[in-house]
Amino acid sequence: MNENRTKVGGRPRLSDEEKRSKVIKFSCTKSEYAFFKNQAKNAGYTQVSRFVHDATVESISKGGFIFIEQSQVNAALVAELMSLGNNVNQATKALHIAGPQIMNVYMKQLLIAMNVIQAIRRELKPSKSKTVKISEEL
Repeated sequence: MNENRTKVGGRPRLSDEEKRSKVIKFSCTKSEYAFFKNQAKNAGYTQVSRFVHDATVESISKGGFIFIEQSQVNAALVAELMSLGNNVNQATKALHIAGPQIMNVYMKQLLIAMNVIQAIRRELKPSKSKTVKISEEL
């Protein structure tokens, strides 16, 4: 064998800057994966991960993306709302069992619950749309 070969076949080695050595993992549901897979197929990709990579880099290179910032909600408030919803369900069940003779009591309680929900809605700030700008070049 000739150990002093001047030509070496194959792809040229990448520099350390060009090597993709870091892995970012994320989980998604079956329906989200199906969405990514369908989008990748429509864009001519055979690998979903490659499509997600290229779509992310493209989004960043165009200056950012838009996401909806959710309002910060107090955990105690969420628990109270869930309890209120449970009470409405129980009242509806009782109404179906007892019949129309308790309809007036049910309607009064339902109006009270609706007023509480409206007061809470006024107190909560609506979600804001936020644009993220990324200025650093890749």
